[in-house]
Amino acid sequence: MRKFIHKIMACLLAVAICIQVFPTMNTKAAYSNENDFIRGVDVSTL
Repeated sequence: MRKFIHKIMACLLAVAICIQVFPTMNTKAAYSNENDFIRGVDVSTL
């Protein structure tokens, strides 16, 4: 039973990595207006 769970977890990890490495969304279509700029700051170090 443990080997089965390890195999399932390995498959899920592989799928998650593939989703991150090969994005399916077209960024040109998502951001049609190239003049928009989002400003932000990371204050986690403060």
